[in-house]
Amino acid sequence: MKNKLLILFVLLLLTTAGYTQQMDTSLVLKNLKMRLFSELRFNILSESALNDYINRKLNVAILKSKGFDNIVFFQVSFQVLASDTVTDQNNTIYYFTPQDFTNVEQEGEPCYFVYAFDFKRNEFYRLWGTRTNDFLLFYLNMKDWKYWKPPSKIDKTTVRKFIETYTIEVESNVPDFECLMLALTGKKGYCLYYCLPASIVREH
Repeated sequence: MKNKLLILFVLLLLTTAGYTQQMDTSLVLKNLKMRLFSELRFNILSESALNDYINRKLNVAILKSKGFDNIVFFQVSFQVLASDTVTDQNNTIYYFTPQDFTNVEQEGEPCYFVYAFDFKRNEFYRLWGTRTNDFLLFYLNMKDWKYWKPPSKIDKTTVRKFIETYTIEVESNVPDFECLMLALTGKKGYCLYYCLPASIVREH
């Protein structure tokens, strides 16, 4: 009995150590920042602005969740992403995250990006605010969920069971899993809207 308990304890340690190595938060955030860059659609940046973007700390919130295994959710809120000093004009250009949605009906809603990172697969999923949404792939990789159905067979019961099983603690109910689940059935909702390109402010 003692030997069995010892083996189980060693296996638990090895498993935990493996996940710890995979979930290197610093490295994950660096990769997240590279993916975020493609969403911003900046014009050609100067070398100093690019260096500032690379070296500037990305402020993210790690969202608390329930029901998910091996998945961490990151929220990128409004912030300065890079700055560039234009010496010949003696002013500074600041590049910000987007502040508006593509759809005018969503004005006033918080415009930020939500990414999920599956540290078992080492894979990112774009879930909110991005030009392309990866929720379909996210859902397809959850086939071990006991209520899972192919997207073509998702019904109201499947949607209800999903939002009962999985939640993310955010003030504005973003990402909206009910909307995303319905989107898999072909219904287009505001959860598929994306944030407009990053804003630029020039200061003297």
